[in-house]
Formats: sequence, C-alpha cells, structure tokens
Amino acid sequence: MLKDAIKQRHSRRSYLHQPLRDEDVSFLKTRIHEYNQRYGLHMKLVCGHPEIFKGFRNSYGMFHNVENFIMMMGNYRDVYMQEKLGYFGERLVLEAVGRNMGTCWVGGTFAKAALAPYVKEGEQLYCVIAVGYTADKKSMKEVLISRATRRKGKTIEEMSNYTPKCPDWMKSGMEAVQLAPSALFRQPVKFQRENDCVYAEVSHPETHEMLDLGIAMLHFEIGADAGSWTWGNPAVFQKK
Repeated sequence: MLKDAIKQRHSRRSYLHQPLRDEDVSFLKTRIHEYNQRYGLHMKLVCGHPEIFKGFRNSYGMFHNVENFIMMMGNYRDVYMQEKLGYFGERLVLEAVGRNMGTCWVGGTFAKAALAPYVKEGEQLYCVIAVGYTADKKSMKEVLISRATRRKGKTIEEMSNYTPKCPDWMKSGMEAVQLAPSALFRQPVKFQRENDCVYAEVSHPETHEMLDLGIAMLHFEIGADAGSWTWGNPAVFQKK
C-alpha cells in the first residue's frame, strides 16, 4: 500500500552494484507508459548508465553506484508540468519502495548535458529520480550527507491552518505531507482548509517548488484517504 510506502521511504544515495530485475524494469516501464499517455508527461526509465553520476564534478561525491534513473521531462509551455511530474514521479517512487527499491529525487547533481539526446524539442528535463537496490541500512556517508542536507521538519501547524477542531482526514493528510521529500527539505507548500476543500500553494512557482507542490499533493491525498486534486497554484483538493 502507498500509505505504508510513505512511512518506509527514505532518500537513498548509495546503491548496490546490481542491475534491476526484469520484473521491476517491466513494472516501472508499464507505470511510466500509463502516466505518460494519460497525463501528457515524458518520463523515461534509463538503466545501466552510471557515468551520469560518476565523478566529483557531476555529483559532488553525494551519490554512489547510481546506475538507473527516471528522467522527468515534459512540455515547458505546460504551466502544470512540474506539478504533474512531482505528483506522478512521487507515485512511481512510492510504488518502487513497495517493491523494495531505493529512490532519491535529484535536481542538479548529475551530468544533465549527457541526457540532452533524450529530451524532445519543446521539452525540458527538470530532474531525475535515482532508483535501484540498496543495503538495509544507510552507510555512514549517507547518514552524514542526510544530516548535512536535511533541515528540521516543520510542524503541521507551520505548514497549514490545521487546528484540533479540524476533521481527522486533515490531520492524516498533513502527517503524510510531513514525510514528503522536498528540495533541501524546505517543505515550501502551504495548506489552507476551507470546509471540505483544501488549497495547496507555493510562494515561488517559477522555481522547482512546483515539483515539491506535486509531491506534497500526492502525500496529502494518500493520507486523507479519499479525494482528488485540481491542478493549479493553489491546487484545490475536494474531499469525497
């Protein structure tokens, strides 16, 4: 279940030197094709290309043995593209975690120019998601990098207008948002509840905060248990 995957997910930067199993490749490609076709995205699984992350110049030593990744691309004229990529990319992340794979959203510490041939005209490569098998426990290097890059998490009250008088689904949704990844763990998305609607918004939509918005939207939806979003900034969640 995706709820369980939310609790199990951690950003992993060190991977085992082990190719993805055929059944996992097939699963990811099937999901990617489905989301691409239905929502006008261009996500692509690339396997067996460790050179994209090799060398200090590319990854600043923050990643080890990254050989597989999902490219997150789309039409740069679509104002909702990053929001949709965040939402469906995180869905892929949670589905991968459910199959015992490790993942990590990566915004810039990779050889982006080397991936240019995959990017179609009129598209932009926004980021990639590293994916692969990991050791059960984080290495000491991973732990140190996590400590250096991760800020103290925000409270539900700091991220929303939640009060104890709010319904349980609001609290459950926000608890799931607390576990959502975001760039440098800034947690930039603000949630505002009005009756049975929740509005989610970021202050800098011209930046990658729109990816963070899409990721947080998915987490809230899973935590709240039933409902759906309308794309936008603010995005609107309608509880069912």
